[in-house]
Amino acid sequence: MINTRNNWLSPFERLYALQHEIDRTFGGAETLESGSFIPPMDVVETNDEVLCHLEVPGMSREDLEIRVEGNVLIVSGEKKVQRQYGEKEGGFRSVERRYGRFERSFALPRTVNTSHVRANYENGVLTIVLPKAEESKPRRVEIEDGGSVKQIHK
Repeated sequence: MINTRNNWLSPFERLYALQHEIDRTFGGAETLESGSFIPPMDVVETNDEVLCHLEVPGMSREDLEIRVEGNVLIVSGEKKVQRQYGEKEGGFRSVERRYGRFERSFALPRTVNTSHVRANYENGVLTIVLPKAEESKPRRVEIEDGGSVKQIHK
């Protein structure tokens, strides 16, 4: 994963690339034993926040838990087996979807304000918003006459 902006990788891009390589090396969700479920996740960093998008279709808000412990984000939950179909004796049944408990955890950079984490769940996608602390956001510095410096916030 190469960042085309300037070939610099943020900590989240490095973590995502490492997770992708581990999944690829050890088979990822496709080859895990039956009953395993690891939701795929995208991490996007902007100037103001870090966004985590987890695909958790078929789950309700009550099936999910989000915790921040120190500088670690922990997302856990359980995707329950649906038993509405194929339960008749001798009936055809093929199950390819994954079910079970999962837990994912990520170390957060010091730039995240952990006391203002928010989450939204819509159409099977859990979005976790990790706002950055004001002092860590990029800001423009204007140079004035006489060598004095004035900070200008966006």
